[in-house]
Amino acid sequence: YPLDALPLEEGKEYAWQVEALDELGRPITSGRRSSEIWVFRYGAEEAEDEPRIAEGALPDPLTLVPGVARLTDLGGADVRETDFGYQIDGRLTLEIFGPFEAETEVEAEGLQVDGATLEEGQDGPEFVAGRVSGRLDAEAVPESQRGPFVELTDVEFTPGTLLTLGGSLTLPGAPEREMEGRVRVGLGGLGG
Repeated sequence: YPLDALPLEEGKEYAWQVEALDELGRPITSGRRSSEIWVFRYGAEEAEDEPRIAEGALPDPLTLVPGVARLTDLGGADVRETDFGYQIDGRLTLEIFGPFEAETEVEAEGLQVDGATLEEGQDGPEFVAGRVSGRLDAEAVPESQRGPFVELTDVEFTPGTLLTLGGSLTLPGAPEREMEGRVRVGLGGLGG
């Protein structure tokens, strides 16, 4: 943090991002890439005995993609209130119920929910940052949806890409290859 910048205030939440520069202040990464945006609260630490989740603060299950997937077992994760909503970190269960059915343990990392979208009359939670990721049983996606040469073994959710699957492709007579892209999971099936 620059010494000549405004002082941080106790108990306030701040966001930061890192960009690598050389000694002349020029970006050293291609495409001026920066890190993810991280959030922290300055000074005031939460009490150890404080509950990790306020009673009824987040619905459990929590809709991830309407008509497609939801998160359950939020009580086992670290859920904290932020200035804008809630942040979820830790182990959860992901239930996919359309276009196929699967259940797997996933890890939430900085998954931020806009608190205003949880209010009555809203369409459901809106996620603004973070990710959810985990492994998927190779047989979870029926062959009729993935094809005979594709094996989908990992699942990921980010606010920008929503729910996607990754895996490998094995063509007859060729070695197995990791898929470079990801398959999107939506109400209409798999695509991408």
